[in-house]
Amino acid sequence: MPFVLKKSDSIAVGTFNTYVFQPSHVGRLMALSDNDPIGIETDFSRPGLRMKFKCTDVVWEVRPERVVIESTARDDNCGVILSKVLEWLPVTPISAVGHNFAYVGISADLPSFPREGPFGAQGAIDGYTEAQRTWHLALVRSDITFNLQVTIKPVEAVLSANVNFTGGDSVSEAAIEFARDFSALRQESADLFVKLVGVKVSA
Repeated sequence: MPFVLKKSDSIAVGTFNTYVFQPSHVGRLMALSDNDPIGIETDFSRPGLRMKFKCTDVVWEVRPERVVIESTARDDNCGVILSKVLEWLPVTPISAVGHNFAYVGISADLPSFPREGPFGAQGAIDGYTEAQRTWHLALVRSDITFNLQVTIKPVEAVLSANVNFTGGDSVSEAAIEFARDFSALRQESADLFVKLVGVKVSA
């Protein structure tokens, strides 16, 4: 069976004024109607808020050091939403923009490759039970870094792709374009897992 998308998000790391993220303006960035309710969660242990919407699975997390747009629905394009935030705040100091994709499947569907090497089956230690093992590879294409990780547990396995753009220290057209490329980068990440691990991935 193919590995399927469980969760994705787009993130901008920088310095943000959380007070400008008023629900009414966030609703306009999301193209919501004035009647669509917005739920707000606050964290009393640190500054920031989360916003949820009744009409979509998209969730916003806004903190002084980052803005995260996340969803568990495949059809939600978190990157396009984040690109609108970057266009709205053009003078915001930005240190990185990234996308994260997590695909879930059955460990038994993975080939033997991630289990090979110094921590293969022969690495069992008496008195201990293996809880999970992880394999990681970083690939670079121009200003984009693909961090690919395979996490294997007894039953479930997770393919995680962390795709980062680090070109510059402020909002730029390149950063906005990277955010907009969410869907293409998700497909590229899935294709890399297919080539490297030999599994089917439904992006």
